[in-house]
Amino acid sequence: IGDMILSWTQKLFRNENSSFDASLGVKLATGDDNKNNLPQVYQSGLGTNDLLVAVNYTYNRISIGAGYQLAGGRNNNRFTKLKRGDDLLLRASYDFAIGQFRVVPQLLFIKRLSESSVVNLLSQAPVETYFDIEKSDQSQLNFLTMVQYSMTENYSLFADFAVPFIKREVNVDGLTRVFSASIGVKFSIN
Repeated sequence: IGDMILSWTQKLFRNENSSFDASLGVKLATGDDNKNNLPQVYQSGLGTNDLLVAVNYTYNRISIGAGYQLAGGRNNNRFTKLKRGDDLLLRASYDFAIGQFRVVPQLLFIKRLSESSVVNLLSQAPVETYFDIEKSDQSQLNFLTMVQYSMTENYSLFADFAVPFIKREVNVDGLTRVFSASIGVKFSIN
């Protein structure tokens, strides 16, 4: 298991055609970031507990949003001791239904706001030293589709699939995959 995300969304405004909401969440490191003694790029999670904040405006089926991921410090991977920069996210999506399925294709732009740093394994200093990874603060543009199946009024299953349109040149955190996918259960209180 990699990371687990818990979030809470509050409607701030709603009328017949539009709504505005805000979300607050955490990404919890639930996996082992040293599994099989492999470098960071082969781990299932990033090994930090992060804070997530977002706002979203929806008009009919079209949504635009912005978010911020405050990276939770340095991880414990023995090869990197990675400290990621924070991320700014901008999102645009279109929501439609096919029977009991809800489908939400979206574009997700992610800008890393500062370079990431890793431990200097070659250092002979008595204490650990770190250095910034050049070009690790680049942008990325992903096409993401979420599919949700409603089981009851409050529970649904979901799956996310993403492919990058514009990739970061340097991805010390291991997020260099050709595609990514996730599955989960969603609980909602109406």
